[in-house]
Amino acid sequence: MVYSCEILTNLRSTLTNNTIFASLSKEINLNEYFLWNNKYRVPETSKIHANLFESLAAAVYLDSGMDLSKTRKVFFDLMSSTIDDAIHDVSLMPIQSLMENYKPS
Repeated sequence: MVYSCEILTNLRSTLTNNTIFASLSKEINLNEYFLWNNKYRVPETSKIHANLFESLAAAVYLDSGMDLSKTRKVFFDLMSSTIDDAIHDVSLMPIQSLMENYKPS
């Protein structure tokens, strides 16, 4: 399947935002592996969970010796269902769809 630049841009912005990152962080219980102010659980805020997920990405990248292909594999495995949902979501780009199909009379 071939995607236009606009679709790829929208997919990227759909998949790389705090809401998605926080959701993935909670899904894999990432907060259980971090200390927060000497406590074992971090506060349940989306921004903190999103930051944890981004920190995990950085740690995987650095621990892999900055090997982007290994990092992609780890995160593709973690995000595969989210990516599939975004690709198949027909409401992903409603405004662009309207603009493309609008024909002035």
